[in-house]
Amino acid sequence: MSNIDLLSDSLTRIRNGYMSNRKSVKLVKSKLVYDLVGALYRCGYVQSYEVVDQFVVVFLRYIFQKPAVRNIIRVSKLSCRVHVSCRDLKSNPSSTGLGTLVISTSYGILSEMEAIRLGVGGEVLCKVF
Repeated sequence: MSNIDLLSDSLTRIRNGYMSNRKSVKLVKSKLVYDLVGALYRCGYVQSYEVVDQFVVVFLRYIFQKPAVRNIIRVSKLSCRVHVSCRDLKSNPSSTGLGTLVISTSYGILSEMEAIRLGVGGEVLCKVF
């Protein structure tokens, strides 16, 4: 399986899994994907995850038979990187409960609230709502 952009592929698999009401999805294993799924787990968007061979199996979360995630949008792309500072994160409307940003920082991949708590900024990978 040769895929250049594992992050976009993983986000698409998670989004399609929620749209088709699957219990779990398999993602290609990499450190980036594993850390992304960990951030989604800490935010409560996925039920659990585990590593099986060359894959990360993500168990999707449903609340009253409705998906916990309505949409996942890739923000920073290969051709156009988007960076934010901690000051920008504090004034971002996504921190008002309308979703969260997943950010690649010097501390690893963090959710928006974790980055604000640590006082760091970084590259915005995706927005989940």
